[in-house]
Amino acid sequence: MLDSPLLQAHMMSLYVYALKWGRKINVDKTKVCGFEEKKINGNTIFYINNELVELVDNFTYFNYNGNLYSAVKVLHDQALSAYRSQLLLFIFLYKISLDVKSKLSLLYSMLVVPIYSQVLRCV
Repeated sequence: MLDSPLLQAHMMSLYVYALKWGRKINVDKTKVCGFEEKKINGNTIFYINNELVELVDNFTYFNYNGNLYSAVKVLHDQALSAYRSQLLLFIFLYKISLDVKSKLSLLYSMLVVPIYSQVLRCV
């Protein structure tokens, strides 16, 4: 069951923490989504700095629309795929005969560069 007073207290703590570090929470983009089988009571309301926070049944996270279960499944599948790819890469690097510097350079170009590319696309 959703503990409304506790969640409200945590939201206010987050707001105070953000202010302390010179940040502002964009309440228009902030949502409350319950991840229980029961729906959130329509009378339940939350505020951040006296601004109403919207209650939603589904959410969007990094351009993914859905609920918690489906989001966790997608992230799990992506992590498993990344793990398998890295495992194959390490096996490949172990088997080829190159000096350590060349292997590290190859490893950098295959692991770090793609991450930078993803980050730059999000900016």
